[in-house]
Amino acid sequence: MILSSRIIDQGTQMNSSRSIRQTRLMVLLLSVLTFLGVQDAQAQSLKRDLRGFSLGMSKDEAARLARSQCNNFGKVSFHGGMRAEEFFASSSEYGKQFSCRFEDGSIVNYALTPRTGKVYKLNGVFLSQMTCPELLDFIIEEFKVGEKYSKYHPKPKAERDCQGWSWQSGPSYDLKVWINEPDATRFNVSLMDSEVVRQNEASAEDPEKQSGVKPRL
Repeated sequence: MILSSRIIDQGTQMNSSRSIRQTRLMVLLLSVLTFLGVQDAQAQSLKRDLRGFSLGMSKDEAARLARSQCNNFGKVSFHGGMRAEEFFASSSEYGKQFSCRFEDGSIVNYALTPRTGKVYKLNGVFLSQMTCPELLDFIIEEFKVGEKYSKYHPKPKAERDCQGWSWQSGPSYDLKVWINEPDATRFNVSLMDSEVVRQNEASAEDPEKQSGVKPRL
């Protein structure tokens, strides 16, 4: 009877240990899934547009929107300096950039990938008398980004310590905001989606791979 009791106790302990391990594993899996769910929800809630121009928008959609609301709309033909666009190896050219001016003095520029014709970057200039702390709070609330950011200094000689901030949120989302010096009556916003850029470059791979395929005769 004593031996039988010990065997039962050992079996009970083994079952209990197995149950504890399974419970811990389930808690770990739930934690991971919850974290991924939060990350995905945050990425989906991020603001991805300026005045209706949105990252990933097709060139035709962007052109229709521009013609319907821009006071002045046209292609930007310069490259270099602060306004230089990305150079695409797949097509050996720069992304085309278009400028939309509004009646209130605001400007939104959007840049297109050369192969897929998608908006991959947005640049906006907006009028404002907000102080640096007010602008930072406004951007965090408007774009749904977190309060973790890095200082961004596009102009080394700028007088204000808080003249720029940078966020890298979601899988490919990049946001930069800075204040125009010296009057600080305007601020700039830059949005970029590196996934749209990656898709543009990937679109050039298939034709290259197919170039060595022998035709049927």
